[in-house]
Amino acid sequence: MGLSCVLTPSLTDPGGVRSPLGLLARWIERRTGALSRTPGDRMAWEGTSDRRSRLPHDWPLRRLRVLRAAGYRCQVRGLDGRPCGAPANEVDHIEHGDDHDLRNLQAICRWHHGQKTSAEGAAARQPRPTQRREPERHPGLY
Repeated sequence: MGLSCVLTPSLTDPGGVRSPLGLLARWIERRTGALSRTPGDRMAWEGTSDRRSRLPHDWPLRRLRVLRAAGYRCQVRGLDGRPCGAPANEVDHIEHGDDHDLRNLQAICRWHHGQKTSAEGAAARQPRPTQRREPERHPGLY
């Protein structure tokens, strides 16, 4: 078995003889159902976010425009009203949602983006007021 059978996706080596590695890979694919995956299926490590699919087709151009306009500096303002000024490599929405207008986008540094994303995630995990129930007293405590 040559090195080429390890690097090629075929189940046979260049000589046409089935390689043990190829047979093992085929057996694993059958057992795990890897062959039945469709393009829409996602693996656990691929995440569940559909955020990229909701971006406009010209997102790379919009992103570049925002970063250039900000001079590649973070625009998030601190308590004193001054912008952070750290190097920005990301673009984020000012108002939460899918409004991709340039007026709703800002250049943001990695640290501020992480803080904002974390706060939005924590808020999303909070129970909605209509979902909140008063705890029931334990029947043995009456």
